[in-house]
Amino acid sequence: MHTSSNQSIGSYGEQQATDYLIKSGFQILHRNYRTKYGELDIVAKKLSKIHFIEVKTRMGLSAGQPYESVTPTKVRHLRFAMTAYIQQFHLQNYMLSFDVISLVLTPEGSVSELKFFEAVDF
Repeated sequence: MHTSSNQSIGSYGEQQATDYLIKSGFQILHRNYRTKYGELDIVAKKLSKIHFIEVKTRMGLSAGQPYESVTPTKVRHLRFAMTAYIQQFHLQNYMLSFDVISLVLTPEGSVSELKFFEAVDF
């Protein structure tokens, strides 16, 4: 990865997160799914559970851990988007999980840390 814009860092992190999830047995249903309430980074399924996964990526730790930017306010907004998704795709009978994948990149752009927080509760 040669560019350092926030958007390209985010896209790169989402691809790394997607690769991790696939290797971990998840089926990716949607990436960057937009609703009128906001965007869901990754929607995935594993067994009988639907996972709504917020991905946060940073270059280094000078601004703190990436997952620290997933605030209760951010989660409240995402819950509206998740509800819209559940209704649109008739997923009311599935178990649901809100998860966070936090990635830290080296200055060269490789992943130095990937943390998967499953079933985050706010």
